Amino acid sequence: MAERNFSRADVAYVSWHGRTYYRAGAKWIVLRSRDIPVIDRRRSDVARLVNTIVCLEQGVVRTVYRNADPVHHIMQKDKH
Repeated sequence: MAERNFSRADVAYVSWHGRTYYRAGAKWIVLRSRDIPVIDRRRSDVARLVNTIVCLEQGVVRTVYRNADPVHHIMQKDKH
């Protein structure tokens, strides 16, 4: 996570507030701008997390990354 500038607190925030999708045998959590609570919307450390994707497999974080259109990206994943 450190090489992509995400801390454990960032991953926890996305996991807590993000929208969850189940695709390809994994749990995908996406933090969209509308998912951020109103009280946190002006915080720069939270605003940079918009469009962040956390992929969980069997409760373990597999990858964390950003994508310009994350929901479309997840929905296009092949089912294995």
